[in-house]
Amino acid sequence: MGNNPIPYEVVHCSSWDDDYSPEELAKASNNSTFTTETFTEKCQGWQTPKCPEYPQDLIIHLLSGPSHINKVQVLSHHFKIATRIDVYVGILKDPEDVLEDIVVPDSINEEEEEQDNMLIEFTRLGYVCFDNNARAQFGARELKSIKINTDGEYVRLVIRNCHRNRLNTHNQVGILALNVLGQPIHTSSNNSSSILPVKDDIGHSMHHSPFDDSSLLSSSTRRTSVSSNQSILQRYPSSNLVEIELQQWTTILLTAEEEAVKNEAYHEAKTYKYLGDKLERFTKILSDLEIGKRHAVETKDYDEAEKIKDDIREIKQTAEALLKQANIEIRDGRLMILEPSQIRSPEPHLLEGGHDLDETLIGSEQPQPQLSSQPLQRVPNESWMVVAEEEEEDEEEEGFMMEEMDPESVPEVIMDEERKSFYVPIQLFGEDMIACILSIKSKCRTRGLSELEQEVKGAYNLARNDQHVCVLFGYDEHSEAIEGMAEDFVNSVLMLVQEAVMDSREAIVSMAISIWYVLNDYMQLSRIVTEDIIEWLERTFCGLLKRTGDSNPKIKQEAVSLILVLAQAYSTPPFTLLPLYIGKPERMIHNHKEAKARIELVEATVTKLGVDASAKKKTATSKLKKAIPLDDLMQFVVAYLGHNHDEVREAAVKLIITISDQIGFNLVSTYIDESLKLSLADTVKKLVDKDSINTKTIKNDTKKTISELRALTVTRAPAQRTTAVKRSAATNDTKTNTNEKKRPASSTIKKTTTTTNTRTTTRTTKPKEQQPPPVKDEPPVINENSVCIFCDEMNPEFNEDTLIKHYYHSCPVLTNCPMCKVITEISTLNEHMLNDCEKHHLIKECTRCHLAIPVEQWLQHSLKQTCPNVNSESKIICPLCTIDIEPPNDAGWKAHLMTGDGCPKLKKSRSPNKKPQQQQTTTKKKVTRVNVKK
Repeated sequence: MGNNPIPYEVVHCSSWDDDYSPEELAKASNNSTFTTETFTEKCQGWQTPKCPEYPQDLIIHLLSGPSHINKVQVLSHHFKIATRIDVYVGILKDPEDVLEDIVVPDSINEEEEEQDNMLIEFTRLGYVCFDNNARAQFGARELKSIKINTDGEYVRLVIRNCHRNRLNTHNQVGILALNVLGQPIHTSSNNSSSILPVKDDIGHSMHHSPFDDSSLLSSSTRRTSVSSNQSILQRYPSSNLVEIELQQWTTILLTAEEEAVKNEAYHEAKTYKYLGDKLERFTKILSDLEIGKRHAVETKDYDEAEKIKDDIREIKQTAEALLKQANIEIRDGRLMILEPSQIRSPEPHLLEGGHDLDETLIGSEQPQPQLSSQPLQRVPNESWMVVAEEEEEDEEEEGFMMEEMDPESVPEVIMDEERKSFYVPIQLFGEDMIACILSIKSKCRTRGLSELEQEVKGAYNLARNDQHVCVLFGYDEHSEAIEGMAEDFVNSVLMLVQEAVMDSREAIVSMAISIWYVLNDYMQLSRIVTEDIIEWLERTFCGLLKRTGDSNPKIKQEAVSLILVLAQAYSTPPFTLLPLYIGKPERMIHNHKEAKARIELVEATVTKLGVDASAKKKTATSKLKKAIPLDDLMQFVVAYLGHNHDEVREAAVKLIITISDQIGFNLVSTYIDESLKLSLADTVKKLVDKDSINTKTIKNDTKKTISELRALTVTRAPAQRTTAVKRSAATNDTKTNTNEKKRPASSTIKKTTTTTNTRTTTRTTKPKEQQPPPVKDEPPVINENSVCIFCDEMNPEFNEDTLIKHYYHSCPVLTNCPMCKVITEISTLNEHMLNDCEKHHLIKECTRCHLAIPVEQWLQHSLKQTCPNVNSESKIICPLCTIDIEPPNDAGWKAHLMTGDGCPKLKKSRSPNKKPQQQQTTTKKKVTRVNVKK
């Protein structure tokens, strides 16, 4: 069977990070060979979003159709590593075999019904585990070659969780490349007799061998074959001597734990429980290794079997090292506590390696005890302790020593890259503190931050007494060696705080923020040049900004409070922190919760610092020494007014109101261009409806600002769509407008009816010589508020509220987006659904008519082939009724939407024929009231 790469497409993915779409995997697999250079330099691959919810799901479809899949290759990220990936293979099934009743539209024929309702049946083959990469110091990438040897058309990968390490701060998983090797079934069936079986990974160096030399952690990681695990387990029982011995050690430790609980020696029980859990985990690893070794022997891959054998030996040495560090040794089925003279004897490398919590194979130079060939017997409860109990004081000392040896309190070794980056902090604070803060273990990081907090408080106390921070490190204040030490101290603390502030644990983030408060007080007291520390201050500040959108309310509140303090302390150019989050954003935040939190942060900053309205208009707030420039502030606001989520836009409108309360709405309105005004109408209306519930708590200035904002979105909106001729509608005579502009019949009838009725009323009530005054009164009736900018309907009863109702219910040029329900023009509906709609990811463009089709209807729509074929850019069709628009411009749209009953797919309430009768009736009612009064 051939081992050729099979191209595929991604049909489903749970989620992904920005710029790391799963489509990158398909592009890399379809357009390039599987080489090291390709995937280390060109391919970004797929990554889960920050702090995702596991499991994550990825489904691919083989473009060649049903194929015989020999192997699936997964290239992992070097530190964003999955713990386990479940593998499924799927085939298409007839729905009649699975479900009896499937409801489909009557208009679909039988062939289309079969195509649309085909179901995918997935079969779970097994799972593969990835190494945590700690041994390679996160400098290598692991390639998994998963043997499948089955037929299928779909492959599903389920990522269960990620390996946590200090580099993977957001608990992500990254897959740099995904390759499927095999052959289409229709090809393989014809050529199977002429192709000899190919041994695994031999003769395919083009696809696999480049990773063997430079990218793999070890060759033992390639041993997994999910399709054959079950059969191997059945044919080869697990009888490895090391595995049996570890199981017996676990049993002895369990017995010791129970005995310690009976004797109320809880420190000992805790130690035995920890060791038992670790040995049980090692036993499971040994079971998988034994399966891999037997499979390697079965395939005659003896090099692989030898390497797996070495891994098994390393696991046993690691287990022995763990026991020795806990002052325990199991020999001949007996558990013995080492004497005090033996406690201090372990070599340093054993103490460091044995406390690794991950399932990492740690080498040891300690000689391996000889395995007993006889089965180990369980010893009586009275004899498992060799050393007799000491006095009460000795027991307390022993318990303290066991607690001190807790692996959770031992930090990982600092990597070479980190040692270079943290060279200055290591010189100042020592390697132990830095290792603790860089550790991912909670106890280590807490201890390191506590020590750092004491150092910062000591520096603050020295600054209060006008002493230099060098005294803290044993230097003389008059020594030449102290030059720049204060700046180095601040930068070092900021580097360490930056590591801690991105932690996912609330207690650690709170400690980091507390340290920063004290450091800020120290910086204000000491004579530190801001220019020397601004770089690290900005870096750490950017990390703190990300926590303002945290889902944990306490972390979010603490981060916001500290940012306000820092923004006030560093608000004077050129060394100001305000541009880091106030100004035109280089990249808009798309997550609506984080974007809303950022706007609320800016609003809090405006409330605290005020707004600098420049010299053109001097207000009370402009006299403040520290204020936010209005230009930068409005660039930020305008950017988020165009966000695709309602809550974000509402928050931006609230920010406008807050700014207007300080400097007046006139200055703010100059920054809102015409393209935004109409789009704001709906947002402002929703905001007013919400605020109307609590009108008692709204200030008068705020009410005035809201009114002005509503007026702006309605009265100034005609400039967006109307031409120069349309703008003259509010100032020129109605007769002139009617004669100059050739409009559809319905529009002309509306305007002439209104004018005729008004004049008729005037003649019945006043003499002929008094006719000129009513002509002067006409312009106020036909003003900008009385004209719909889309259908050009003029109605004296139009105002801010009725005009919005007209947009929602009766304008023949507008319609609701079927996905997000936003009001948009019919002529731009298709473009809106494909690009601007907040649910555009549920839309797919038809390749024939180029209309936006919901994904669940796309296949059915494409198979019908009944839509018009739009093969020219100059051809335009209506997205509702698919009628050709002739000519393909504004005039054609007017003719289609405003002539007769308008678009046949519109609601009857939006029919243009209904408007003249409604308007005439309304106008006559007004005339009757005037006659009665007179």
